[in-house]
Amino acid sequence: HMGYVLLGVASLTEAGLAGGVFQMLAHGVITGLLFLLVGLMSHRTETRLLGELGGLLKGMPILIGFLSFTIFASLGLPGLAGFIGEVLAFIGAFSGLPWVFPVVSLLGLLVTAGFFLWALQRTALGELPERFHKNHLHDLYGWEGAAVVPLAALAVLLGVLPGVAMDLINTAVVPLAQTLQAALVSGGM
Repeated sequence: HMGYVLLGVASLTEAGLAGGVFQMLAHGVITGLLFLLVGLMSHRTETRLLGELGGLLKGMPILIGFLSFTIFASLGLPGLAGFIGEVLAFIGAFSGLPWVFPVVSLLGLLVTAGFFLWALQRTALGELPERFHKNHLHDLYGWEGAAVVPLAALAVLLGVLPGVAMDLINTAVVPLAQTLQAALVSGGM
């Protein structure tokens, strides 16, 4: 998803630059949460191989619920942090770059969505392997939730109230975009 940062910045437009910066913020929150959840799941199952997993929704419904939420946030579901940066980066790219760049990026988005949804299906759905019945999989502990819940809440907050961050981002991005556009017009770039 850091490619969307580059896509937005390369557009040299106000929307693209703001989207790139917002995407960096969202990426930090979402990817941090994703790695935390995958680490918890890996620790409990003692594997990182998707082929050895399955049915974990039955054994760890809260953890898998947060994992599903985080995957959808990463894919840019409206109302979550990943949406705002991606949309602004694409708006900037379609207005400031040749059409091939945003179109190829959209294809990349589809491939990423397919992989994430496939991985979620392999992990969460199906039959719980027999070895996990013996291990008595534990769901999210309270102290783990103390790390997971604030990151998930921040992903929602940034998606529902992006103005909280965009006001700060725009104080730097608007003058930068104006300077870059002036340099382009004068032939300085």
